Amino acid sequence: MAKVKGPFKVTGTLGDYNYYEDKETRDTIIRQKGGGFDGETIKKSPRMEKVRENSSEFGSSSQVKGAFSQAIRPLLRDIRGREIHSGLMRLFMGIKSCDSVSPRGARHIYRGLQTEKGRQLLLTYCYPEYYSLPYVLQQPFAVDMDAFRFSCASLDSRMIDYPKYATHLGLTFGVVALDFSPVSAMAYWAEDYFLAKGSPPVSMSLAPTGLPEDSDAYLAVMGVRFYQEINGVYSPLEIGRGYSVIGVSVEV
Repeated sequence: MAKVKGPFKVTGTLGDYNYYEDKETRDTIIRQKGGGFDGETIKKSPRMEKVRENSSEFGSSSQVKGAFSQAIRPLLRDIRGREIHSGLMRLFMGIKSCDSVSPRGARHIYRGLQTEKGRQLLLTYCYPEYYSLPYVLQQPFAVDMDAFRFSCASLDSRMIDYPKYATHLGLTFGVVALDFSPVSAMAYWAEDYFLAKGSPPVSMSLAPTGLPEDSDAYLAVMGVRFYQEINGVYSPLEIGRGYSVIGVSVEV
C-alpha cells in the first residue's frame, strides 16, 4: 500500500491501481487492483478452510462489536480515531478466542465470556488505553452486578487530578444489556454525576433503571469527562475523557 503526500488528488481506478482517500488523514491511498483469491476458491478450496473459519469468527465478533459500539454512543460522542473501533475489535476477538468448547470457526464471544480469562479481558479494557477508572479516581469503588449499581463510600475530589480550567468531573454510568441470538445491545444510563473540584469526600451511588431481566450478558461501563462550570452551565473539555468497562455479568 502506498500513500501520496501533496496536491495529487485522485479517487477511483487508473490502469492497474485503485486510488481512494483515507477519511481520517485525508491522504490518498494507492492499492494495486486484482490479486488474491476469487470468491469461489475461498468458498470451496480445502486450502482455504482456515480462511473460512477466520472469516466466520471475525464476522460474528464484528456484529457484537458493532452492537456494543452503537449502544455506548453517548460515551463516544465527538471522539475520533480508528483506534477506538480497532481496539474494540481486538478486545472481542480476544474474548472469542477464550471459547475452548466450540470448534474453530464456531468460537463465539458468549462462550468466551463464560470463562474467567474472557471476563478479565473485558474488565481490563478502557479507552484511552491508560485511562482506566481506577487511574482517574485514585480511590476505591464498588460495582454490584446484581443490583447494577456503582458506588463509592468516600469519593474525594482532592484525590483526582483535575486538568487546567476544569471545575467538575462528570461520571456517566450505564449498563449494556447484550444478547447474542440475534445480536443486539441496549444501554441503560444513570443520571450523570458531577463532582466539584475541591469538594469534601461524599458517599455516592449510581444505578440505571428499567433493565431487562433476560439478557444473555450485562456489561457495566463508566464514562469520565471533565467540565468547566460557568453560571450553572457545564461545558465539556476535550482533555481528560474516556471510558472503561467496569463490570460484567453472564450466566456461566
